[in-house]
Amino acid sequence: MKRLRNRFMIQSIGLLVCLLVGLVADVWADGGEKSTASCPVCDAFRDKVTLEACESSVDATTRPFRTPEWEPQDLMASKDLIWQLENIAWYGDLGFRSKRGDPKELEAYIQQKIDFDQGHLWAATVDIDNDGIPEKVLKYVDGKCQYTTFWGTALFVLDDSGTRIDVAKTKPIREGYQFANYEVLFYQGYTLVVVWAPDELDKPTLLRLKDGRKERLQ
Repeated sequence: MKRLRNRFMIQSIGLLVCLLVGLVADVWADGGEKSTASCPVCDAFRDKVTLEACESSVDATTRPFRTPEWEPQDLMASKDLIWQLENIAWYGDLGFRSKRGDPKELEAYIQQKIDFDQGHLWAATVDIDNDGIPEKVLKYVDGKCQYTTFWGTALFVLDDSGTRIDVAKTKPIREGYQFANYEVLFYQGYTLVVVWAPDELDKPTLLRLKDGRKERLQ
């Protein structure tokens, strides 16, 4: 009887551990995102923001959404940043695994993008993580949406020097969203990151970064 009781207790503890692990996995899935059930911004988003396969548009006639003032950047003049952001896009960090590490190869690669209109870079000052301190954010378009084999729009945050990508601040808006469209929106005093795929226009992801974590609103 005692042995049977001990076996029952072990099984009960095992079940409890499994339930707890599942609960933690649900809460911290997708890189530590936290979901919210009630989402007024989601309703406003559906009314005011139009998503297309390769771009988005905002109904600016009425608030509450605004977009950053993106300034186009010269690709060749930004070749060092292009090298960094492509290392992050492909490898997830700045380990510099010699992806187009040769200067001449890098210049030829960027010139090809310019010649075939397959690369664009914009910059804007945005409080991307909602901590009250604006950062310089890059929006990079690699290839042509739904035209070239590899394409995508990605966001990258620069460090205080403005010459290197801040991997820690960039990581929350890169995890799990390779080869997708990205946009930034301002909504009622805070910053949102919108992520969507061309074949899933009805399933965009709305993220709000805060305290080093990302909150999934939709």
